[in-house]
Amino acid sequence: MSYPIEELEFMQNKTSPIILDVGCAIAGDAIRFGNLYEKGKVYAFEADPAMIEAAKIAIDKNSLHDNITLIEKAVSHLDGTISWHHADIAENHRKGRFKALLDIDGENPPDWFAGSSSGTIKKPLDHPGRFPHVLYDEATISVPSTKLDTWFKEQDFDQIDFIWSDVNGGELEFIMGGLETITNHVLYFWTECLQNNPTLWEGQPTKNQICYLLPDFKIVFDDGNDILFLNTKLATANTSK
Repeated sequence: MSYPIEELEFMQNKTSPIILDVGCAIAGDAIRFGNLYEKGKVYAFEADPAMIEAAKIAIDKNSLHDNITLIEKAVSHLDGTISWHHADIAENHRKGRFKALLDIDGENPPDWFAGSSSGTIKKPLDHPGRFPHVLYDEATISVPSTKLDTWFKEQDFDQIDFIWSDVNGGELEFIMGGLETITNHVLYFWTECLQNNPTLWEGQPTKNQICYLLPDFKIVFDDGNDILFLNTKLATANTSK
């Protein structure tokens, strides 16, 4: 879903924020953030090979190479590699896909065109039954992975203003691999939390499990599918600046 992050209290006056889009798929949200904050920096993470190819084209077509960096990795609890459940879209659902960002309408599409944004490190459970047009491969593939904590230590900034994440059931692994960074350096944290569809993927976390790991955060928005958290410690620090 889309959310007006520019209207948030501590984002209203920012001209050059640091934003992470984790699980960016075809980079739709990363492009939205890049256009919104022309002087900002967006780091877009994606591990699925099909989505990576689509994201490259989308970023290129929108001429946003200067403020969007595409990082071809999963963000999880592991550094190195991790098993990935790739998914495709059934052929009868492909028409018109990617038209807005990529200007591709399905006529002689490239091989990656069938890819789905539902790829994940988690084993699908009820997802195929609920969304039969999403076709998961029987075998997993190996993709590069990084912990958020590992990646952040290599950067030259001290605060991430906003994390927008959609990791399809891998929320606990993502948070655990970046707990120090999220707790001490992330102002706003957006995460998917499908409270009405709790068994789409194996080990999919509950709202209580996510909140337990983030005691210094308060909920700003919750629609049953996504939650937006504000880091109260960093909010106080940002207010005093």
